[in-house]
Amino acid sequence: MKFSLPSLLLLTCFSSAAIAGVIPSYILYYLPEVTAETKAQAKDAIVSGGGQILYEYQSFNAMAATIPNEVMDTVKSLGEPQVVEDHVYQLDDPIGKSGI
Repeated sequence: MKFSLPSLLLLTCFSSAAIAGVIPSYILYYLPEVTAETKAQAKDAIVSGGGQILYEYQSFNAMAATIPNEVMDTVKSLGEPQVVEDHVYQLDDPIGKSGI
């Protein structure tokens, strides 16, 4: 698959914006008894507020999303999730540099 230079530059700009944290990424952990309907309402609030669902976890009741600050209170009120800021971890750092 080949990319043209302009499309690569455009992709780089958008990925840089995401990395810079224009809209922060979070992981929302729900209790097992929270229904799919409640999570669907939270997803709708995120997307309609300008955020994006990044991943829905299958092994536990959670999802990753970019959530604008303007809709965070609404999302927190739907199912009362534990909200944790998402982080990028690199496993290929040399020992000592990462603090391990």
